[in-house]
Amino acid sequence: MWSESTIIAAIIGAAATIFCGIIVAYKDEILSIFSKRDRRVSGTWEGSAVYWASMCPSDKFERSFVCELRQRGKKISGKVSSTSRPSGDIGAVYYVKGKCFETEFIALTFNNKESETINYATSVLNFSKGGRQMTGDLVGRSRKLDGIVLGNLIFVKISDNT
Repeated sequence: MWSESTIIAAIIGAAATIFCGIIVAYKDEILSIFSKRDRRVSGTWEGSAVYWASMCPSDKFERSFVCELRQRGKKISGKVSSTSRPSGDIGAVYYVKGKCFETEFIALTFNNKESETINYATSVLNFSKGGRQMTGDLVGRSRKLDGIVLGNLIFVKISDNT
């Protein structure tokens, strides 16, 4: 009923369809393999934040962090651990998701349901030319300060091991 050449053509067509689907689904990851960009987010970063409640910008708070970030294509994920807080407590953990835009901008979302200081925040960071520093701003929600929090972030890469 089916000729051998028809079956072979159908198999080749099905394989090509699956291959093209994989290429489309993982385009960013595949392109990053061949990219010669020297800016990779993956690694360990030390950072600090200065932030304030939007209703009282004169009261500023500082916090230090250690970040473990992973990058797959344009997608970023990881964990940020607080190493110091205004209250003296250490160890708040924020889970991070984000994405690279263009070649020098990164958008990150931080989420922590247990922290009283900042529950969640979004930041836009500018990635330095050498790929060793990120600076930017954040806006978030704070339970402790009961409102919107604004701030500045700076991260310096200390290791590429992630």
